[in-house]
Amino acid sequence: MITEFGSLTVFWTTHNPRGLSSKDTFMAKYCDDQAKLIGTVDQSEAQKCGPPPSSQV
Repeated sequence: MITEFGSLTVFWTTHNPRGLSSKDTFMAKYCDDQAKLIGTVDQSEAQKCGPPPSSQV
């Protein structure tokens, strides 16, 4: 799991059996479905806190 300001990334993997299992893909899909349900946005579309971009040219 990686937490950054304004985002959270979760990686699923299994130790036994090695690699990905059907449980991993099930949980990944579940997380994606829940993210859609609560209205998450793509990181590139997320609004950040802070000063507005400079309008100087």
